[in-house]
Amino acid sequence: MSKIYPVVLSGGAGTRLWPISRSKYPKQFLKIGQDESLFQECLERLRACDFLEQAIIVSNEDHRFIISQQAEEINYPLQDILLEPLAKNTAAAIAAAVAHVETLDPNAKIIILPSDHYIQDAPLFAETVSRASQYADTDNIICFGITPTFPSTGYGYLKKGPLFKDRREVNTVDSFIEKPNQETAETFMETNDYLWNSGMFLFSISTFTKEIEKYAPETLSLCKESVKQATVDLDFIRLDSAPYEKLSSISIDYAVMEKTSNILLIEGRFEWSDVGTYGSFMNKVAHKDINNNFRVGDIFSERTSESIIYSERQIVNTLGVKDLIIVSTEDVLLVADRAEEQKVGQMINAMSDTKETQFHVKVFRPWGNYHSLHMDDNYQVKKIEVYPGKRLSLQKHNFRAEHWIILEGRATITIDDKTFDLTVNESTFIPSQSTHRLENKTNDPVIMIEVQTGTYFGEDDIIRLEDDFGRL
Repeated sequence: MSKIYPVVLSGGAGTRLWPISRSKYPKQFLKIGQDESLFQECLERLRACDFLEQAIIVSNEDHRFIISQQAEEINYPLQDILLEPLAKNTAAAIAAAVAHVETLDPNAKIIILPSDHYIQDAPLFAETVSRASQYADTDNIICFGITPTFPSTGYGYLKKGPLFKDRREVNTVDSFIEKPNQETAETFMETNDYLWNSGMFLFSISTFTKEIEKYAPETLSLCKESVKQATVDLDFIRLDSAPYEKLSSISIDYAVMEKTSNILLIEGRFEWSDVGTYGSFMNKVAHKDINNNFRVGDIFSERTSESIIYSERQIVNTLGVKDLIIVSTEDVLLVADRAEEQKVGQMINAMSDTKETQFHVKVFRPWGNYHSLHMDDNYQVKKIEVYPGKRLSLQKHNFRAEHWIILEGRATITIDDKTFDLTVNESTFIPSQSTHRLENKTNDPVIMIEVQTGTYFGEDDIIRLEDDFGRL
């Protein structure tokens, strides 16, 4: 029996959920109102599918250490992590993954799974995948449709075709349908002929290769070349950038799925959401109150209804409002009409790559994280957490000095030729130009306050001399 490799696509930025989701730390990695992120929940579902191989992740440079850390947190051993040199949409990501798996096992099957979807019933998901795998030996690509529960204008649809060889559980696909308007979505709900397009697919390598060679041959050839010239960097496989840059940015639906006649449809009856809007996100992490409001944080509302109100720190008061999205993070406030929630991503694209679109106030690094508390012209203050067994790079700065005050744990400090330990309420000073490092040799986190003083605080003033994460 052919092995089945899960390929998890994890390169999205979740822009429709800005400012909760930002490009450097998007929605699939957030843990809001739950113990595990969507990415971790995806891996846990795969663990429940004990007939699958370990997952292969396709992601990017920005998220590589987040992926490793979150997989390690739930003790899920990944097969490989493929790093795209730049985003080229799902056709390129899937073609590259197929080319990579072909080097491992040319007779394998592959299931494609987005990392940021919410699926409620893991056993039913596993049963559906197992059932679908039986049809991947028929020279067909299997797509997973979801039974609609409301007339969504945010999802694409699949129209069922005739039954495949009179099998009750699998149909051919009549057509792919773009996100409809409200009236059209409501007509879809009046029949059982339409399913939501989940973006999940299952196929054999030979079948997919045959179809993409027919409809998007350049995508396949460039991806194969990128995989062939890939390099290994720590636990990551870096796809070669030269052929990848030549790729067109196109979705797998446009490139292959809407054109091929060799496609079958399996219906997934499990609860599913792509968690792509504030409505779907809040439906996962919060409960509606008696006025149909979703509220997360310190919220006080009077005569407020049908609204989404989220606050990370501030107390938010609302009075006499309806159908609003109010999102307050530490550095950004979003107020929007709920009818416009699908357009939040367009607004963020118009803002370009500003600091606020990319970074949270809390920034994650492979060794831990830091939280920016205050910044001024000649100083800034951060709260830093270093995970057990991790250490910062051995580094120095030309334009700033640093003061470190330990709040929790025991830190091993190196400054030039001296190494010593600091514990709670102890501190040290690192002059500019001094070589320094902080290491956590314990089994508990080290938390400290870092006060930087000087004339320049840019990342390019970090001169790394040694680094455990390949960032020299």
